[in-house]
Amino acid sequence: MANKSITPSKLRRKLIDIEEQYYEITAECLLRSADIQNPTKQQIINLKKYLANTYFGFSLIFGKELTDRECNILFRATSGEKVTDTSSTLNISLTRVAQLRLSVLKKLQAENIEQAIYRATRLGYLPPKANAFKEQETEEVKNASS
Repeated sequence: MANKSITPSKLRRKLIDIEEQYYEITAECLLRSADIQNPTKQQIINLKKYLANTYFGFSLIFGKELTDRECNILFRATSGEKVTDTSSTLNISLTRVAQLRLSVLKKLQAENIEQAIYRATRLGYLPPKANAFKEQETEEVKNASS
């Protein structure tokens, strides 16, 4: 019988922790096999980041999906659109745009928007599908004409 006290989010956190350990150990092994007998903590961190960014783990692939709104926000960031411009274009507050960007960073386990764009592209969120934002654009047109 399954333990009902373990939630999917707790399991996901546990998986992320295990993956973090895996990438750290892998990085240290790779550095040592490259004849770096005493790798520095920074060397390990840099290689760990590279490995995690190159080889997505299960926690990222099977994690929470991005919403259409989050994809839209991220897509606008790919063209360099500023938060203020996104806010006025979508007719939402600056705070809401920032919250959506933060949500994207968390879901994609990214440190910055550039890394989020890279990961979203690799996971197939970007470029957006033709109809992905159709409903939102229709709503934006309605709001603009009001």
